[in-house]
Amino acid sequence: MSQLTYILIYIATALLSSFLVYFFVFPRLTGISLAKYKLVSGLIFAPLQALVSCIAIAAAFVIFTYANLFVSLSGGVAPLPVIWTFGLGIAVVILFIANLILIAIYKAVGLITIDKFYASTKAAIVLMVLQFFACIIALLGGAQFVDPDSTIFDHSYQYINQNGDIEINDGYDLAMPFHNYIAEVRRIGSRSVECIDLLGETVPAPNTPKPKRRNTMDDDPALYESDENISLHPDSLIKTNGMECIPFSEELAIARKIGTANWGYIDSNYEFKIPPQFCDARRFSEGLAAVQKESGVNSEKLWGYIDTTGKFVIPCKFVSAKSFNDGLAAASIYEGSGKNKKEKFGYIEPTGEFVIKPKYAFASSFSEGRAAVRKLP
Repeated sequence: MSQLTYILIYIATALLSSFLVYFFVFPRLTGISLAKYKLVSGLIFAPLQALVSCIAIAAAFVIFTYANLFVSLSGGVAPLPVIWTFGLGIAVVILFIANLILIAIYKAVGLITIDKFYASTKAAIVLMVLQFFACIIALLGGAQFVDPDSTIFDHSYQYINQNGDIEINDGYDLAMPFHNYIAEVRRIGSRSVECIDLLGETVPAPNTPKPKRRNTMDDDPALYESDENISLHPDSLIKTNGMECIPFSEELAIARKIGTANWGYIDSNYEFKIPPQFCDARRFSEGLAAVQKESGVNSEKLWGYIDTTGKFVIPCKFVSAKSFNDGLAAASIYEGSGKNKKEKFGYIEPTGEFVIKPKYAFASSFSEGRAAVRKLP
């Protein structure tokens, strides 16, 4: 709702500023005079100028977004002032050229009369400056309508509690789980990683070393799982006793025989307690494990949850699902159809019902009462 508010306020501001320019600024510029039918000419002039202004500012935002995305994919984080300056610089060029073209059109159709050599350039510069003022006014005017918990970075992470309330909302492009009440984060626009506590306050990095995989069955199984929809990758598996598997959790380990496709769960004797039948699987946590099976509808692969006997407690109905922690598990469903179809993450309880509605573009597992989520754009 805040984005729509900004757009409407900006359009209204751009229209008003264009009217003011035509009726009050142009008559005072040397070498420019208005057409005979001023009101009709103004009604044509103002919408065209407002349209150009909106296109230029939109271009600046698009350039900013893609520049930030390109830098992120390249493994870095560009300082925001650099990207904003680049985006706004492009907007200045678009505005200046577009205004020159429009002024030539206005002159050709008789909306304005220009009889001085530099008058067109002067008019284009005046329009460009006022269009930027319109943008600033729109931003300031729309600020009062913005949710204080929102951020202009829809791709940023924030931390929520188990009620779904936002606890930390400082705009991170990296947000790791909490361990011993400390999490590693990286603020948008920063190149450095820092540590925060449960309140979001910056704290010194802990002296304890991070847990590392030793590629033994005594490791923490969470270190072997991906946070993506596909949880198990061949490069991260332990090969032992003719099997590919990850370490034990609650006396069971995900495993499959080398050369086979389906996953099951083995006991400490490396015998299958739950037969291989799953396309993908996650470790047991709090008595349940997320597993993926192929459904009969369009061969779609969906996730559900089983108990330690292999019985389904929650049927396969999720697009993706993660392990239970702190009594909740992140899971996603599709909403909408066609171009409006989106994957939305929320949090379920052991009954399979959502207790935090699916409304996020991404959701991590809870840890120490906090979970990192990313809002939908």
